[in-house]
Amino acid sequence: MQIPQATINPLFPVQAISTETKSKLATCSDDMGQLTNDYRNLPTVALRTMRILKRVGNDRRTSAANHPADGSAAFVLAETIYNEMIAVMDGFADLRQEDFDLAEVKTQIVFPVAHYLAHPETSDQFVKPLFVSGAPGIGKTTLLMLLDEALYRLNLPVSMSCRGMVASGNVVGYFSQKPVLHVTPLSLFSTPTAVLSARDWNNVLRHWTFDEDTASESDSALLDLMERLQGKVVIVDEAELEGYVYFSELLAQHGILVILSSNLAQDQLHLAPDHVRVIALRGLDHRQGDIARVCLPNAPHPIFDLFAVNHYDIETFYGVPITRAEIDGRVLAYLDWSRLENQPLMKGDFAACFTESGAAAILLDSVPFFAEISAESVGLNFLGHLSRFVNFVDAIHDCRLPLLIRGTNPHPLDSRTVGTQLQQVLADYDQRTGGQYGQVAWIEWTRGLSRLRSREALNRSIRLST
Repeated sequence: MQIPQATINPLFPVQAISTETKSKLATCSDDMGQLTNDYRNLPTVALRTMRILKRVGNDRRTSAANHPADGSAAFVLAETIYNEMIAVMDGFADLRQEDFDLAEVKTQIVFPVAHYLAHPETSDQFVKPLFVSGAPGIGKTTLLMLLDEALYRLNLPVSMSCRGMVASGNVVGYFSQKPVLHVTPLSLFSTPTAVLSARDWNNVLRHWTFDEDTASESDSALLDLMERLQGKVVIVDEAELEGYVYFSELLAQHGILVILSSNLAQDQLHLAPDHVRVIALRGLDHRQGDIARVCLPNAPHPIFDLFAVNHYDIETFYGVPITRAEIDGRVLAYLDWSRLENQPLMKGDFAACFTESGAAAILLDSVPFFAEISAESVGLNFLGHLSRFVNFVDAIHDCRLPLLIRGTNPHPLDSRTVGTQLQQVLADYDQRTGGQYGQVAWIEWTRGLSRLRSREALNRSIRLST
């Protein structure tokens, strides 16, 4: 049953969005919608969100100069949050302060967060999202999980983290008759946080606000969601494609701070400076490992061949076809890429499959992306397959699972140059089509490569033979 309307407390008066804002959002919506429809085959919330914005969004562009505030409270809170982050970090032997760009984090992230939290009276203003960019593996997501953990532990005066809403992985939402929405909260080692992917947060938005009975968006449901997020810091990972416009702009309009993490470099960002604050972090890739020991060539292998010889039954979990076998007391799940590449599977589907199947390690066979790929073979279909593979790797990473891949490439990979052959191929595609889909795919691919490297240590930990 729907929550009674009388319990909803509208936070803001309904106003019209400015023509300039509407134009910018419409342009972004068109671009993203084309990308989604062309090759990702993902359900888009673009048009729905744009309609919500038109109805209930507020064009809050009031300058901070018009709302002077005493900075002492924010300064004290910033020091408190930063010190708590350091305390959390010191509690994990695998995290070293010198490995992170902490000076930049304190000044560019923690202080804006503290100012936002210390001055709730400015919630009727547009709050610029913080867009944290940098190369894969330098610790951006880890730092944001540390921030979330610090906010959760401090609990001053109420929880400033969204953990109570999403950390369980099950989001109920506004409409009680809807089934639970499954999301994949990122974990700081074994602790689930409130950090979700851009796709998961967009799914939360749609799940919370879309009324299935009327097949339309519910203004009261949206206001309910905004009320629950007021005074909290919403942290979004993997914001390369869909993380900014739909979800972040909406929350920013309602005075809610969003922090996004992305592998995009500064010269690849084309966001209006009045809509977002870009923060560039630097560092080395912390995800050490020999990817050649994770991604194997097309050759006989005792574990892979075990599944071929025994002809185990194929089971389906959340639309993902897998074969399972218990080896040395652990459940191994075997997947064949040829059965996955054309399926409309997203990261959440893979993550739910891995969890439900009880797999302790994953084998993926017949992966073609490490073989030679000609420029002529790259089209929207190929980009869709590549994106799905990255979704698979992202789910493996978020679930902290060991992974062994057997590719179609005939020879072992060179760990120094693995995957780089795609860079020029994707650049050629963009030149041929006059678009940027190839560049986006390259950014996602580099994130996937970084996460694949880190599997070697996990594979060794359970003696998954290479």
